[in-house]
Amino acid sequence: MQKYPTEDHKDFFLPTDVTLFCQPEGCTTISHARRISREAQFFVFMLTEKDSNRVRYGICLNFYQSFDRKAPPGEQRLTLGQRAKRDHVKSLTSLVLISHHPFITIFHDLLVLLKKLIDACNSRVAQTHSKRDLVWSVLTGHWKESIPPDCMREIKELETWILMLLSSPVPVPGKTKVQLEVMPPEICGMFEFALPDHTRFSLVDFPMHLPFELLGPDAALKVLTAVMLEYKVVLQSRNYNAVSMCVLAFVALLYPLEYMFPVIPLLPAYMPSAEQLLLAPTPFIIGLPATFFETRKMRELPNDVVLVDLDTNVIQIPEDMSIPDMPEPDTGILKASSSQTKNLRDALTRMSHYGTERRGSVEVGIAPDADEIDVAVRVAMVKFYNSANVFGNFTEHTRTLRLYPRPVVSLQNESFLRSRPTVSQFTSDLCRTQAVEYFAECSLCPKNETFVRVQSGVESASAVGDKIKWFGDQLMPVHFAIAFTKYRMEQ
Repeated sequence: MQKYPTEDHKDFFLPTDVTLFCQPEGCTTISHARRISREAQFFVFMLTEKDSNRVRYGICLNFYQSFDRKAPPGEQRLTLGQRAKRDHVKSLTSLVLISHHPFITIFHDLLVLLKKLIDACNSRVAQTHSKRDLVWSVLTGHWKESIPPDCMREIKELETWILMLLSSPVPVPGKTKVQLEVMPPEICGMFEFALPDHTRFSLVDFPMHLPFELLGPDAALKVLTAVMLEYKVVLQSRNYNAVSMCVLAFVALLYPLEYMFPVIPLLPAYMPSAEQLLLAPTPFIIGLPATFFETRKMRELPNDVVLVDLDTNVIQIPEDMSIPDMPEPDTGILKASSSQTKNLRDALTRMSHYGTERRGSVEVGIAPDADEIDVAVRVAMVKFYNSANVFGNFTEHTRTLRLYPRPVVSLQNESFLRSRPTVSQFTSDLCRTQAVEYFAECSLCPKNETFVRVQSGVESASAVGDKIKWFGDQLMPVHFAIAFTKYRMEQ
C-alpha cells in the first residue's frame, strides 16, 4: 500500500485494514485473455472513529492493471511461453481518496483524472524502456530494482501533484468556494468546492433517489420504514456503487432525524470475523457484496435481520418480524401526485427519463436535473415527517428538563399519540426510537434550519438546495492552483 502523505495526520491514524475496504472481495488477478469490463468500478466506504464518532469517507476507484516485475530466482528457468503467460496477468488495483468532506462526485472525478495522469506518465516511460508498466509497478511496490531516472522524474511529478492536491484549502460553509485548478485550463476545467450554510439541506453528493429507482417506491419505503424504526437492515448487491450509495441514501432520507447506530456502506467479505457484525445486539444498516455469505460460509442470516437484495429487488423479512406500514393518508400523499406540492411520485416520474441502462452508476447523481430531483425527494420526506399523523406539532408535546451542560428534553408520548388524528403502530414505534429522542433535544436549537423552512413553505431548490449551482454566486471565491510543469495527457 502506497499512501500520501506518507505520515499519518495527528488527528487521524490510517488503519491498516483500509485495504480490505478498498477491495471488499479480496485482491484478484485475471489473465489478459479473460474478458472483463474495461470500466473502472467506483464506490464509497466509511471509516468511523470509535471515540469521536467522526466519519471519514473513502472514495475508491477499482480497476485491473498489469505490472512489470523482476522474476524471482525460482522463475528464471521458465520457458518463454510460461513467462509470457505469467506476464499477461492483471491485478486488481485501487485508487482511494479518504476525507471527512463529503465531496464524493468531485473526488470521483479527481481519481479518474489521477488514473489518466499515471497512464500518461506510464506511456511516456514505456517509449524509452522495454517495460510497458514501469510507473504503475513502482507506485504499487511491484518493482524491486533500481528506478530509471526518467521514471523517477515522472513519479516525483505525480507525487508533487498529489501532495499539492491534498494541501488545497477547505471552503467555509455559506461563505467561500474553493476553485481548484488541477490542470491547465485547455486540458481540464476547474473544480469548485462549496458547502451550504445551516439554512439549506446539508450537502449530499450522491443520488438520494437511487433506492427508489432500484427498488420502486413501495419497496424502498418499506426498507426506509425499517431503518426509521431501527431494525437491523442489510443490503446486498454485485454492484459496489449501488449498495454503498443506497445505504448512504437511506440514512440521509431520515433527516431531520439522525441515525444513531452503525452505518457501513460496504462491509468487506474478507475482513476477519466480519460476519460477527451481523450478530451485534444494536440496530445497524450494512451494505454487503453479493458474495459475502458464500465467502464467510454463512448458511443463513440471524433471525432479526432484514435482507434487501438490490439485484433481484427482493426484501427478505423474518417470519416472526413485522414492519408496520406508514400511516395513511400521509404515505399516499407522499407517493401520489399532487397539484399543490412536489412529492416523491413527481420526482420519480421525472427521474424515469434517465433510463435504466445506467442504474447503480454514479452518473445517475450528475445526470441533467438529478440534483433537483434529490431536493424534491428530501422536501417530500420533510413534509411527510411534518404531516398530522407523524410529527405534526411535535414541539408542543416536548418538555425541557434541563438545559446545561447538555439539554435534556422529554417527549410526552401519551399526549403526543392522542393528538394524532389516526394513531398508527408506525408512529407509536417511531416515538420510542433513539433518533426521535435525540430529535427532541435538537429541536431546541437545530443545527440545520431547513426542516423549519420547509414547514413554512420554502421548498424550491434555489432556496434550500445543497449544490453550489444554487448559491455559488453568493460566495467569495478562493482560487488554488496546483503547479504543473510537464503534465501531458496524450497517450
